[in-house]
Amino acid sequence: MVLTGVMMALSLLSIIAIYTGKFISDKVNRETLAKIAGISFILMGVAFFL
Repeated sequence: MVLTGVMMALSLLSIIAIYTGKFISDKVNRETLAKIAGISFILMGVAFFL
């Protein structure tokens, strides 16, 4: 029962992530999106380092 719930939740979250990413990529310039992703990656690295 738990395994089924976990698999359904993961599938639902994956579908939401795919459509949200598609929506964002249609609205935001690819260069701007790359800059935001780079800055986020650096900030997460610094946060985990501390």
